[in-house]
Amino acid sequence: MNPRHSDPCLTLGETNEALRRVANGVDEIRNEVERVLTGAHDGACSIHQALWATDLSRDLLAIAGMLGAVEAATVQARASAAPVAMEAA
Repeated sequence: MNPRHSDPCLTLGETNEALRRVANGVDEIRNEVERVLTGAHDGACSIHQALWATDLSRDLLAIAGMLGAVEAATVQARASAAPVAMEAA
């Protein structure tokens, strides 16, 4: 997976807005998944839909992995920038 996006966040403000949209999306997704799961318990889910849910869970795990990599990427970027900042001083 290539971690480079064609339109990366270039400022802390852009990053904050993007994370806020992700957080709002997570709330919406959680609500919909709870609805689907409750419906499945009540018999309102076909095998096709159950398999689709499984595929979506894999996509969400991949997204969770990318979010988990943000901390490491931030630490790495800060470590790379520190020597440059010290040289400039």
